[in-house]
Amino acid sequence: LNLVSEKLSQTIRPKPDTPPSKLIDAFIKRSAEHVMQMKNSDELENAMQTLLESAQEVDSISEQRILMLSANFARTYLSLSNHYQIFTETAQKIRISNTLQTDLCVLISPHYLFSEITQTDLLYRICNRHRFSLALKIADFLSFDKRSIVTEWCLAVTDNSDCDSALRFLKSNFEQ
Repeated sequence: LNLVSEKLSQTIRPKPDTPPSKLIDAFIKRSAEHVMQMKNSDELENAMQTLLESAQEVDSISEQRILMLSANFARTYLSLSNHYQIFTETAQKIRISNTLQTDLCVLISPHYLFSEITQTDLLYRICNRHRFSLALKIADFLSFDKRSIVTEWCLAVTDNSDCDSALRFLKSNFEQ
């Protein structure tokens, strides 16, 4: 519990007494009045930012969802175009982190996803587990070059079978 960040501790409270927890409460109650009060007192944008950062710190998918939905609820009362990039990046990190957790039993916080491991390393780690389809999906999701994944898959195919059958397979499926 000592490692819980200040922002996360402001977010998850039994009684809504901080701006982030008030925003969650307003979302759950669908209270436009509470959100407008927060906007008028200049608390809304900071509360939204805190929820986005907190969503990357929790492991529970249901908690991530409520934090992201609450932040998006605030976003509808702010200028939508100003926060598009941070919402996109946060959602990508959360989706990839949750995929790694459910498909590969690898726990990595979305907050540390690309600061601790590069996209290339992430894809190579998935390929090392022979989950090439998952690596291709993630590369597609990130708009990342897929040639290295196909190369790793070809190497795995040639390692697991005799070279003649592997070459026939590649030639029949990928010949132009």
